[in-house]
Amino acid sequence: MSIAIGPLIYEEEQHHHLVSLTGEKLHGQVEHDSCIITYQADQSDRMRFAARWHEVLHIIDVLYSINLDEDQVTCLASAIAAAVIQNKSLNWNEERNS
Repeated sequence: MSIAIGPLIYEEEQHHHLVSLTGEKLHGQVEHDSCIITYQADQSDRMRFAARWHEVLHIIDVLYSINLDEDQVTCLASAIAAAVIQNKSLNWNEERNS
C-alpha cells in the first residue's frame, strides 16, 4: 500500500521489531529521505490506523514546514483517527461525493 501526500508517494511496510534508537517500541516510523512508512506488525487495525495518521501528520509537518512538536502530532493524530472512525461521512468515496 502507499500514501500520496503532495508530490510524494510513501510506501508502507510492516516490521515485527520496530524500535527507536533508544530501544523504545514504536507503533510507526517515517523515513522522509526514502519515502517509507513502517508500522509495527503485531498491532490491531485500529492502532495501525492511528499510527498511519500519526505518520501522515509528520509528513505534512515536514512537507509544509508547519513545525509541530511530537505532542501536537500525537494529539492531532488521535483526534483525526477517532473522528474518521466514528463518522463514516468523513471517509472520502469518489462515487458518493461526486
